[in-house]
Amino acid sequence: MITPYAINILLHIYQTSAPVPPSATLKETLKMFEFNDMIESDTASACAWVLTPKGLYHIEALCALPFPEVTWITPGCPNLVQGV
Repeated sequence: MITPYAINILLHIYQTSAPVPPSATLKETLKMFEFNDMIESDTASACAWVLTPKGLYHIEALCALPFPEVTWITPGCPNLVQGV
């Protein structure tokens, strides 16, 4: 399972060439993405990492997810349903 932090790192690499902000789990997260062929090292970039086609596809899939919808049901009134 991918963590929100890992998604944030992947989005950072996708969005900017600025260096990834350091953190305690950064090295482990980058190794995981590199092992799964989602990023690769790039000496020409200030970030030092670029997305592979697999990583870009993952970002596009995340961006294509629809917003969740909530439906409220009033107990005792089955015909009264409100969507948000």
